[in-house]
Amino acid sequence: SCILMTIHWFGGGHTHLEANRRTQGQHENGNPREVVALVKELATVCNDVGIAAILNRLGYRTGAGNTWTESRVQHLRHTNDIPACPPAADRPWLTMTQAAEELKVSPTVIRRLIAQKRLPARQIIKHAPWVIERKDLDLAAVRKAVWLVHEGLRSSSNVDSQQEALFD
Repeated sequence: SCILMTIHWFGGGHTHLEANRRTQGQHENGNPREVVALVKELATVCNDVGIAAILNRLGYRTGAGNTWTESRVQHLRHTNDIPACPPAADRPWLTMTQAAEELKVSPTVIRRLIAQKRLPARQIIKHAPWVIERKDLDLAAVRKAVWLVHEGLRSSSNVDSQQEALFD
């Protein structure tokens, strides 16, 4: 719908104007669609504080030109019906840090396994956390690499063939 206006000028002239009526919540300071889409995807793996940090690192600003805060991310999620990240216990996946804790190795070991393509992982966008399916921690290549780390060995060349058979 639109608004029709008539301006009655002092000299007797009239000007007719027509303007589009905004729907509720519409304004010039709305967030770009790409930010809303990114928040929707990030909310599957990050809490609001983490999302704000990622958006700020990537140089995104709110529709009003502000930096992102937890409350601004919460507001964006609420106004766009985007659910919050599920609690850690309900997730079928882990972050790199959580995977490291579960396997009792350092995040550097997990990062190396991801880089070597031994541990499948995905990252939604640069600066977002790596997402690792919980089930992938049981892959033979991952178990072998973790065993080697726990034994203080760096490569399979330090393992004899009988020990290597444990992972096949």
